[in-house]
Amino acid sequence: MNRLHDITETYIHHQGMRRIKGEGADPLLPLFMLDVVNTIYRSDLLPQDSRREAKKALKDWAKNYHELNADFFRTLTDEQQDRMIDAMDAFESFIGNEVMITRVAVMNLLSGHGIELEAQRILSAVMICNILAQCAQIVWREIYNGRDNIRIQGIMLHSERWMKLYFQNHSREYVNPNEDKAIEDSVTSLCLKIVKYLQTLS
Repeated sequence: MNRLHDITETYIHHQGMRRIKGEGADPLLPLFMLDVVNTIYRSDLLPQDSRREAKKALKDWAKNYHELNADFFRTLTDEQQDRMIDAMDAFESFIGNEVMITRVAVMNLLSGHGIELEAQRILSAVMICNILAQCAQIVWREIYNGRDNIRIQGIMLHSERWMKLYFQNHSREYVNPNEDKAIEDSVTSLCLKIVKYLQTLS
């Protein structure tokens, strides 16, 4: 039993949750999205030489992610875990272009505010992480009848905290990506691609 639908039902049963909306493997989408967040976190943000408070934000961010992931994977057999890891890797590749387009839109916004290229790269990374975490929370809330996931909420909180500390520590005025039309359009395309991935699940 390693189909993603079966894995989904195993997870829901183990957590004592009840699906309100959706079907098939859609409850796995938040986990797929947060796996992409974790990849960006490890490659672009964790290596940064952050100050004490910012380091704590990164640590708290990672703690929430690992607790969420552990809650899920402990319910699965070794075979199911391998199936999930393959599906997560496939998802990351599937939405890769849309993630990059969104990051470029963010970098263009930051460039317009006079922010140098390296800072654009770092800030676009944390902003796309926060966007994906918001998407994950929306999916979770829809599926589970308005219930927010506290660990996803923690990821959102600490990623935003780290982002604002980065602006502050580098003497930059905070730039809100939610007010930019190009970013809004790219996020819409990203969300549509995420939903489309559901059609590939079996």
